Amino acid sequence: MQNKRTHLLRTCAQIYICNPCCPTPRTTREFLLLPSDCCKIPKRVISLGICNLATHRIDVQDHAPIRQKVRKYSPPLLRAAQAEVDRMLKEGIIEKSESPWHSCPVIVPKPNGKYRFCLDYRQVNEVTKKNAYPMRHMDDILDKLREAKFISKLDLSQAYHQILLEEKSKEITAFSVQGRGHFQFRRMPYGLTNASGTFQALMDRLIGPEWEPHVFSYLDDIIIVTNDFEEHLIWLKRVLSALKEANLQINREKSEFLCSEVKYLGYVVDGGGLRVDNDKVKPIVDYTAPVNTKQLKRFRGMIAWYGRFIKDAAELKAPLTELLRKDVAWNWAEKHQKAFEELKAALTEAPVLIRPNFEKTFSVQTDASDFAVAGVLSQEIDGEEHPIYFVSRTLNKAERNYTVTEKECLAVLFTVEKLQGYLRGERFKVITDHHSLLWLNNLKDPAGRLARWHTRLQAFDIEFVHRKGSAHQLADSLSRACEGQIGLAVMTTGEDTWYERHLKEVAKSPSKFEDLKKSSNQARSGLMGQRHLEGPWSVVAADIIGPKPASKGGVRYVLVFVDLFTKYVELIGLRKANGKAVVKAMDELTINRWGCPRYLLTDNGTEFVNKDVGQYLASLGVEQTTIPPYIARCNPTERVNRNLRSMIASYIKEDQSDWDLHLQELKFALNTAHHDSIGTTPSFLNFGRHPLPALQLRKETESPIEILPNDPERCWLPLAQHYH
Repeated sequence: MQNKRTHLLRTCAQIYICNPCCPTPRTTREFLLLPSDCCKIPKRVISLGICNLATHRIDVQDHAPIRQKVRKYSPPLLRAAQAEVDRMLKEGIIEKSESPWHSCPVIVPKPNGKYRFCLDYRQVNEVTKKNAYPMRHMDDILDKLREAKFISKLDLSQAYHQILLEEKSKEITAFSVQGRGHFQFRRMPYGLTNASGTFQALMDRLIGPEWEPHVFSYLDDIIIVTNDFEEHLIWLKRVLSALKEANLQINREKSEFLCSEVKYLGYVVDGGGLRVDNDKVKPIVDYTAPVNTKQLKRFRGMIAWYGRFIKDAAELKAPLTELLRKDVAWNWAEKHQKAFEELKAALTEAPVLIRPNFEKTFSVQTDASDFAVAGVLSQEIDGEEHPIYFVSRTLNKAERNYTVTEKECLAVLFTVEKLQGYLRGERFKVITDHHSLLWLNNLKDPAGRLARWHTRLQAFDIEFVHRKGSAHQLADSLSRACEGQIGLAVMTTGEDTWYERHLKEVAKSPSKFEDLKKSSNQARSGLMGQRHLEGPWSVVAADIIGPKPASKGGVRYVLVFVDLFTKYVELIGLRKANGKAVVKAMDELTINRWGCPRYLLTDNGTEFVNKDVGQYLASLGVEQTTIPPYIARCNPTERVNRNLRSMIASYIKEDQSDWDLHLQELKFALNTAHHDSIGTTPSFLNFGRHPLPALQLRKETESPIEILPNDPERCWLPLAQHYH
C-alpha cells in the first residue's frame, strides 16, 4: 500500500505540472479513492489482455485460398521481420501454421530508424464480405469537446491484438518469414477490411452515447473532458472500470491524465478550441516541391486533412488543381511554386477554431470569385466573430460562366450543404455582401437554375443579412483578390484641353458636385493600384486572341492593344503568335503611332514573356507587368476580347477566308461604342471629337453607338465622376 501511495504522489506531481488548474491539496486524496484494480496501469505491458466481449470473424464465403508469391527482403528488413515474429510468438499474438493461405509481410521504415511490421491483406480484403458498421465521424467528436479545462487521453496497448480471432478465421491471416517459418494470427491483425468496424463496435458497447459530452472514443483513442476536477475523476474511474471489465489494457506511455491540452486525432485540443498539431504540420512544411503528379497529389492530400483550418483553400490550390488535369502537361512554373508556398504558409498561420456551441446562433459568411466559392461557419463571442470551420471548392468549367448572382448563390448552397451537420434544424444567418441574394428567400416564381437551388435551400431555416464589402472580411478575400480599377489621374498633355479645364473646376468647387460624390463608389485597391495613369497611352494592355481559322493571308491570331486611359483599341492580325511578331506590331501600332508607354500589362503567355519582348521593352524603358494567373478579369482586354470574338465569329460564318480584312472595321466599331466607365467613347476621349460613325457596324457592338453632342459640357460630368 505504501508503494502505491508513493506512486500516486509522484503521479499527482506530474499531473500538476501538466495542468496547474488541478487542486493539488485534494488530488492525492481523490486518486486514492479509486479502486486499486482501476488505478493499476503498469509502466510496461508484460502480456496483452484478451477482450471478453468481442471476437473477429473473416467471412471469405468459401473462396479458394489465396497464396501470394514470397517476396525477398534486404538483410536489415529481414532481421526486423524476424525480430517482430519472435516478439509476437512470445506474446501469444501469432502461432505456427500449416495454412494454405499466404499474405506477404511489408516492412516499413519509421522516422526513428526502427521498422513497422505490416501485412499485405489487399487480396484477402477483396474476397471478404464487408461489415457495414458505421465509424464515428472525427468532426462530430472534435465539435463536442466543449468543456476542456481538464483532459485525459487513454490509448490501448496494441488495441487490435487484444481481440481474439475466431478459429476458422485464423488460417486466412497466414504469412511467412524466411528463417522463421509459416505463421497465423491468434488475435485480430491490423490491415483487415473489417477490423476497424469490429473494434469500433466494441468501444461503442463500452462507451455509449450516454457518456457524452464527457467521454468519446474513436477506435482505441479515448478522451475524457470536463470543466470540473472532481467530475473528471468520476468519469476517469468509470472508463477505467469499464476497460477492466472488458479485460482491455492501457498503454501508459501514450496515455495522458488531467492535462490542459492534448493531441487527439491529429489535432491539438485545449480549453480555447482546436488548432493544428505542429508535429503533424512539420512534414508538410518541409515537403519539397513536387516533380510529378504523384507527389503533387500526395501534397494535396496532406493539405486536405487540415482543410477546415485554411481560409480560401480552394483558391490557393487552384493553380495546383489545374496542373493535375489530364489534358495539361506537367510544367512546374513560378505560379505553381507560389501556390505551393502560400499553402504551406497558410497552414503554419492557421487560426484557432472554436468549438461550436449549439445553444447559440450560427453565422455563415460566403463569397465567390471567378473560379472558386468559399464559406466560413462562425459564432459570436463577446461581440467578435470566431471561426469554427472553413470550406471552399473550385468551380468547374461550366460554373465559371455563371453570372455573379448565380456564383454567389452557389457559394451559399455549397456552404450550407457542406455544413448541414451544424445547420440543419436550426435557424442561422447567412451574411453576404451581395445584395441581390436578399430576395432569394422571397422569390415568388423562380425559374431555371436558381429555382432548383431555391428548392434545396428551403430545407434550411435561413435569415439573409447584407453586410457591405468593407466589413465582410472572413470570406470576402476570394472575390476581392483582383477587384478594383486602376487609378486615373488628370491628363497632363501640356495643353489646356476641355476635360482638363473641367476636372480642375471640380477640384476648385467640389460642393457643386455633391450628387456625384454621393453616388460614387470608392474604388478598391487592386493590381497596379499605386500606379497612376499620366495620360493617354501611358499604360497599355496587350493580349492575343486565337488561333482562328486561317484566312487567305494566313492570319490566325489577333493582337489586341488597349489604352487603359481612353479605352482605345488597336488591332492587328498575326500569322504566328511569338515574341518577334509582338515586337513588330507594338512598334507599328503604339510606339510609332501614339508614343512610348510607361507600362505594358500582359498575361504570362510565352508570346509576351520571352527574350525578344523583354529586350525590346528594356531598350525603350517600358516596364512590363503580368497579371495574376487564373484571374482573367484582372486583364483589362478581357471585355474587348469577348466582344471581338463574337464579332469575328459573325464574319467567319459568312466567309472564313477574309475575316482578317474586317479587323479595322471592327476596331472602328469598338472605339466608337459608348463606355459607361469613361462616360463617352474611346475615340472621343482619344481624339477630342467624334468620327462619323459606321452605321452598319452599330448592331455588332455591345451597345448601340451613341452620337454625343459636340458640346463637351454634356459629357464631362460622368467622366469627372469616374476620375474622382
